[in-house]
Amino acid sequence: MIGFELKFGGTLGNLVFDLKVVSIRDNNTSSLTFGQSFKRHLVDILDIWFFGLLGILLIKNTKYNQRLGDLWAKTIVIDSTDSEQFYKRFV
Repeated sequence: MIGFELKFGGTLGNLVFDLKVVSIRDNNTSSLTFGQSFKRHLVDILDIWFFGLLGILLIKNTKYNQRLGDLWAKTIVIDSTDSEQFYKRFV
């Protein structure tokens, strides 16, 4: 998953739904790093614990709809076909 995310900007499931993972770190690039992708997927098991309750609660209650892995890695998942999204300030 990490390699696929680094090469294509998202996992196969993300790409099917035109989603892309971008970095929101303070540097001037939206490119995902190996460390960010690793962090995102290291806590996947916590995000899906108890029927995904933790992930759902975080997505619904964070400013940029991030799950735990995204918060730790400083990334967001965006709709790559929507040019009006707020993420444009990070790209």
